[in-house]
Amino acid sequence: MSTYTTVRGFLEYDEKTLQDTIDETFVTPLSDKSVAELKENGSQIKVTFANRNEYVNRVFNARLHEHDIQIESIRRGIGKVVPIQLLQLLSWQELELLICGVKYVDIDMLRRYTTYASGVDAIVIM
Repeated sequence: MSTYTTVRGFLEYDEKTLQDTIDETFVTPLSDKSVAELKENGSQIKVTFANRNEYVNRVFNARLHEHDIQIESIRRGIGKVVPIQLLQLLSWQELELLICGVKYVDIDMLRRYTTYASGVDAIVIM
């Protein structure tokens, strides 16, 4: 069962069911298997019926933003190839073409337009 499904279920429990079945504190596992405290001293704060909404919101927020640094690095890298303002004008296929180039390499054309340095020849491998 996913974190989303499990945590979302906390909102649907009545007070007695939550109290009898849930033994959680304000921590959540992240995708790298580390555990994040959702608030100061979170490992010491039990999830109760009264604070379950806060817990669910904090879990979702932690999981949603756990990769922000990596995403920002990717964004900066893409920005070196395509101006960020133009990204909204491109489909994912057009962006892929700009970042990766064409998938097909025309070997015959490459041979026609390649100039070799002295002492280097084209080798044809069949």
